[in-house]
Amino acid sequence: MPRILLILAFLAIPIAQGIELPNPPDGYRWKQILDEQSALLVPIGWHFKSQHGKNTDGFFVSKENIEAEGKFDTGLSLNVIKQVKQSTGLAPSKYSLAMIEQMQKSKKVLLADSRNAGAFKAFTLRFLDSQPNVPDVVVHNLFIANDETGTLWYYIFEAPQSEWESAWQTGDTLLSHLLLETEI
Repeated sequence: MPRILLILAFLAIPIAQGIELPNPPDGYRWKQILDEQSALLVPIGWHFKSQHGKNTDGFFVSKENIEAEGKFDTGLSLNVIKQVKQSTGLAPSKYSLAMIEQMQKSKKVLLADSRNAGAFKAFTLRFLDSQPNVPDVVVHNLFIANDETGTLWYYIFEAPQSEWESAWQTGDTLLSHLLLETEI
Protein backbone atom coordinates (compact mmCIF):
# COMPACT_ATOMS: atom_id res chain seq x y z
CA MET A 1 0.00 0.00 0.00
CA PRO A 2 1.52 3.41 -0.92
CA ARG A 3 2.62 5.82 1.77
CA ILE A 4 1.31 9.36 1.36
CA LEU A 5 2.91 12.39 2.91
CA LEU A 6 0.59 15.27 3.70
CA ILE A 7 2.43 18.56 3.83
CA LEU A 8 0.51 21.31 5.58
CA ALA A 9 2.74 24.35 5.55
CA PHE A 10 5.60 21.97 6.45
CA LEU A 11 4.56 22.13 10.11
CA ALA A 12 2.73 18.88 10.65
CA ILE A 13 3.66 16.00 8.40
CA PRO A 14 1.63 12.89 9.14
CA ILE A 15 2.11 9.86 6.91
CA ALA A 16 -1.12 8.10 6.03
CA GLN A 17 -1.69 4.67 4.53
CA GLY A 18 -3.64 4.55 1.29
CA ILE A 19 -4.97 7.41 -0.78
CA GLU A 20 -7.91 8.39 1.38
CA LEU A 21 -8.12 12.13 0.93
CA PRO A 22 -8.88 14.53 3.77
CA ASN A 23 -11.73 16.98 3.33
CA PRO A 24 -10.53 19.85 1.16
CA PRO A 25 -10.75 23.44 2.39
CA ASP A 26 -13.99 25.23 1.50
CA GLY A 27 -13.97 26.31 -2.14
CA TYR A 28 -11.52 23.61 -3.26
CA ARG A 29 -11.57 20.04 -4.52
CA TRP A 30 -8.85 17.40 -4.63
CA LYS A 31 -7.41 16.26 -7.96
CA GLN A 32 -5.59 12.95 -7.78
CA ILE A 33 -2.49 12.68 -9.94
CA LEU A 34 0.22 10.15 -10.77
CA ASP A 35 -2.07 7.11 -10.96
CA GLU A 36 -3.95 8.41 -7.90
CA GLN A 37 -0.82 8.15 -5.74
CA SER A 38 -0.69 11.90 -5.00
CA ALA A 39 -3.11 14.82 -5.06
CA LEU A 40 -3.30 18.57 -5.28
CA LEU A 41 -6.02 21.11 -4.67
CA VAL A 42 -7.99 22.81 -7.42
CA PRO A 43 -10.07 25.89 -6.55
CA ILE A 44 -13.71 25.51 -7.58
CA GLY A 45 -14.12 27.27 -10.95
CA TRP A 46 -10.43 26.95 -11.86
CA HIS A 47 -9.03 24.70 -14.58
CA PHE A 48 -6.82 21.61 -14.52
CA LYS A 49 -4.58 20.25 -17.26
CA SER A 50 -1.94 17.53 -17.33
CA GLN A 51 0.88 16.58 -19.71
CA HIS A 52 3.03 13.49 -19.54
CA GLY A 53 6.54 12.90 -20.85
CA LYS A 54 9.22 10.27 -20.47
CA ASN A 55 10.62 11.43 -17.10
CA THR A 56 8.43 14.46 -16.38
CA ASP A 57 4.75 14.78 -15.64
CA GLY A 58 3.28 18.28 -15.75
CA PHE A 59 0.14 19.44 -13.97
CA PHE A 60 -1.46 22.87 -14.21
CA VAL A 61 -4.09 24.49 -12.00
CA SER A 62 -5.06 27.86 -13.42
CA LYS A 63 -7.58 30.63 -13.10
CA GLU A 64 -7.62 31.00 -16.88
CA ASN A 65 -8.49 28.15 -19.25
CA ILE A 66 -5.18 27.02 -20.76
CA GLU A 67 -6.95 24.96 -23.43
CA ALA A 68 -8.87 28.01 -24.70
CA GLU A 69 -6.23 30.70 -24.18
CA GLY A 70 -3.01 28.73 -24.68
CA LYS A 71 -1.53 30.18 -21.46
CA PHE A 72 -2.44 31.39 -18.01
CA ASP A 73 -1.64 34.47 -15.95
CA THR A 74 -2.53 33.17 -12.48
CA GLY A 75 -1.97 29.59 -11.47
CA LEU A 76 0.17 26.70 -10.38
CA SER A 77 2.45 24.54 -12.49
CA LEU A 78 3.80 21.30 -11.07
CA ASN A 79 6.54 19.34 -12.78
CA VAL A 80 7.24 15.93 -11.27
CA ILE A 81 10.71 15.14 -12.61
CA LYS A 82 11.89 11.55 -12.15
CA GLN A 83 15.42 10.19 -12.46
CA VAL A 84 16.96 13.63 -11.93
CA LYS A 85 20.46 12.33 -11.19
CA GLN A 86 20.52 10.21 -14.36
CA SER A 87 19.50 13.26 -16.42
CA THR A 88 21.58 15.96 -14.74
CA GLY A 89 24.34 14.22 -12.79
CA LEU A 90 23.03 15.86 -9.62
CA ALA A 91 20.81 14.62 -6.80
CA PRO A 92 17.39 16.35 -6.85
CA SER A 93 18.31 18.58 -3.89
CA LYS A 94 21.59 19.67 -5.52
CA TYR A 95 19.83 20.23 -8.85
CA SER A 96 17.24 22.40 -7.06
CA LEU A 97 19.98 24.49 -5.48
CA ALA A 98 21.69 24.92 -8.87
CA MET A 99 18.42 26.12 -10.43
CA ILE A 100 17.85 28.54 -7.54
CA GLU A 101 21.38 29.90 -7.90
CA GLN A 102 20.75 30.60 -11.60
CA MET A 103 17.43 32.33 -10.89
CA GLN A 104 18.98 34.50 -8.17
CA LYS A 105 21.54 35.85 -10.63
CA SER A 106 18.94 37.43 -12.91
CA LYS A 107 15.83 38.05 -10.77
CA LYS A 108 14.85 40.33 -7.91
CA VAL A 109 14.54 37.89 -5.00
CA LEU A 110 11.60 38.54 -2.69
CA LEU A 111 11.87 35.43 -0.47
CA ALA A 112 14.24 32.50 -0.03
CA ASP A 113 13.95 29.62 2.43
CA SER A 114 14.79 25.96 2.90
CA ARG A 115 13.71 23.19 5.25
CA ASN A 116 13.50 19.43 5.57
CA ALA A 117 10.22 17.55 5.77
CA GLY A 118 10.63 13.81 6.26
CA ALA A 119 12.12 12.27 3.12
CA PHE A 120 11.93 15.63 1.38
CA LYS A 121 14.25 18.64 1.22
CA ALA A 122 12.27 21.76 0.36
CA PHE A 123 13.54 25.02 -1.09
CA THR A 124 11.51 28.16 -1.71
CA LEU A 125 12.42 31.07 -3.95
CA ARG A 126 10.03 33.90 -4.76
CA PHE A 127 11.09 36.55 -7.24
CA LEU A 128 9.78 39.39 -9.34
CA ASP A 129 9.93 38.70 -13.06
CA SER A 130 10.23 41.96 -14.97
CA GLN A 131 10.29 41.90 -18.76
CA PRO A 132 9.98 44.79 -21.21
CA ASN A 133 6.47 45.64 -22.42
CA VAL A 134 4.64 43.16 -20.16
CA PRO A 135 3.30 43.54 -16.61
CA ASP A 136 5.58 42.34 -13.82
CA VAL A 137 4.85 38.86 -12.47
CA VAL A 138 5.57 37.45 -9.03
CA VAL A 139 6.80 33.85 -9.26
CA HIS A 140 6.86 31.60 -6.19
CA ASN A 141 8.97 28.47 -6.70
CA LEU A 142 8.82 25.49 -4.36
CA PHE A 143 11.28 22.67 -4.98
CA ILE A 144 10.62 19.45 -3.06
CA ALA A 145 13.48 17.02 -3.58
CA ASN A 146 13.46 13.34 -2.68
CA ASP A 147 17.08 12.26 -3.03
CA GLU A 148 16.20 8.68 -2.05
CA THR A 149 13.90 8.15 -5.04
CA GLY A 150 15.60 10.64 -7.37
CA THR A 151 12.43 12.68 -7.89
CA LEU A 152 11.95 16.45 -7.85
CA TRP A 153 8.52 18.00 -7.30
CA TYR A 154 8.83 21.51 -8.77
CA TYR A 155 5.88 23.81 -8.01
CA ILE A 156 5.57 27.27 -9.54
CA PHE A 157 2.76 29.60 -8.51
CA GLU A 158 2.62 32.85 -10.44
CA ALA A 159 0.39 35.88 -10.78
CA PRO A 160 0.66 39.45 -12.05
CA GLN A 161 2.29 41.67 -9.41
CA SER A 162 -0.80 43.93 -9.42
CA GLU A 163 -2.94 40.94 -8.30
CA TRP A 164 -0.36 39.13 -6.16
CA GLU A 165 -1.81 39.75 -2.70
CA SER A 166 -5.23 38.31 -3.50
CA ALA A 167 -3.82 35.58 -5.77
CA TRP A 168 -1.33 34.46 -3.12
CA GLN A 169 -4.18 33.62 -0.74
CA THR A 170 -5.09 30.89 -3.22
CA GLY A 171 -1.46 30.01 -3.97
CA ASP A 172 -0.64 29.64 -0.30
CA THR A 173 -3.61 27.30 0.16
CA LEU A 174 -2.52 25.19 -2.83
CA LEU A 175 1.05 24.89 -1.54
CA SER A 176 0.04 24.31 2.07
CA HIS A 177 -2.05 21.26 1.21
CA LEU A 178 0.06 18.86 -0.81
CA LEU A 179 -0.35 15.11 -0.82
CA LEU A 180 2.91 13.57 -2.07
CA GLU A 181 3.72 9.89 -2.48
CA THR A 182 7.00 9.37 -0.63
CA GLU A 183 8.09 6.51 -2.85
CA ILE A 184 7.87 8.32 -6.19
